[in-house]
Amino acid sequence: IIDTTVSNKARLSPTRKFIDDSGRRSIEWLQKHGKCQDHLRPGRSTIAQAGRGAFASRALPKGTVVGYSPLIHFGKDGRESL
Repeated sequence: IIDTTVSNKARLSPTRKFIDDSGRRSIEWLQKHGKCQDHLRPGRSTIAQAGRGAFASRALPKGTVVGYSPLIHFGKDGRESL
């Protein structure tokens, strides 16, 4: 098997490369800054046309932060940063 990671990465746009690189963290970074989200599960909503989302897998106390997620703006039609 040929490792094409380097050659594929060289062809990425600067924005895509930034997004790709910023999504990787060391174990040390995760231990210091990471947040446990074991109370979430992915699933399909029971609300008509609501689509998929993250749902609590157990009862959460009032005031609990439900989840942490980095946000990346993809522009009006979702293609500007790719």
